[in-house]
Amino acid sequence: TADVAKDRITIQQLKEKMDANEEVIILDVRSKYAWESSSIKIKGAIRVDPEQVEAGTKSLPKDKLIVAYCT
Repeated sequence: TADVAKDRITIQQLKEKMDANEEVIILDVRSKYAWESSSIKIKGAIRVDPEQVEAGTKSLPKDKLIVAYCT
């Protein structure tokens, strides 16, 4: 299994980092149905199927903040 940090970030903290042009990688890991039926799409987010998170994150840089958005 993937080594996943359990730390959480608030929406406000994420917004502050993005406003400060900090490099943040956002993964949208909602189910296909939840993603397709939602009007909320995060600009620049990488869509990763929740069943494929481990495979979908292998090529991501290890030195960047990675934030997962899920339901």
